[in-house]
Amino acid sequence: MKKLLCIITFAMLTISASAQNWKAEVGLGASRYRGDIDGNFRFAWQAGIGYEIQVAGPLSIQPALNIIKKGSKFKGDAGKYTSGAYYFEIPVMASYRFSITDFGINVVPQAGIYLGYGFAGKTKAKSLDIKYDTFSNESLKEQDYGVNFKCEVEWEDYTFGVRYGMGLKDINQNGRSVKNSTIMFTAGYRF
Repeated sequence: MKKLLCIITFAMLTISASAQNWKAEVGLGASRYRGDIDGNFRFAWQAGIGYEIQVAGPLSIQPALNIIKKGSKFKGDAGKYTSGAYYFEIPVMASYRFSITDFGINVVPQAGIYLGYGFAGKTKAKSLDIKYDTFSNESLKEQDYGVNFKCEVEWEDYTFGVRYGMGLKDINQNGRSVKNSTIMFTAGYRF
């Protein structure tokens, strides 16, 4: 998984740049665990850079490299837990641009997949004063993958959107199913 992430990252960085194809983006939202441990939403954020590859007319592919904070609040054996996890995430989205005005406003629905690798995080149980690394042998797996659905509005070089990410991989190491789920409100700038 680490080799695949490195290869995709290197490929993205070696794509020749041209005007209006690179995009920096930030997002704020919420994240939670779904599955056997059905958690409550917790604050989440993302920051990243992507590249748009025109395929044909309004159809394009948009790979990106993001740092994203996920996590959840949930009840466990030792009471209430708060979990935070930081991921390097590589989403690859297919998009279709609909021009809706003569003033350069476009609506861009997108769908795609993501690969993620968890690199840091803490999980805490306040009632018992327990703290441990989120990606330890007793907690979550580092690898994650899933699907993303997004809708953006573009105006000149600015983008505003909402994205839903649904993890497909069971990331728990303890037998009970746990999958990530996020919703983000994003803002970006193309350069």
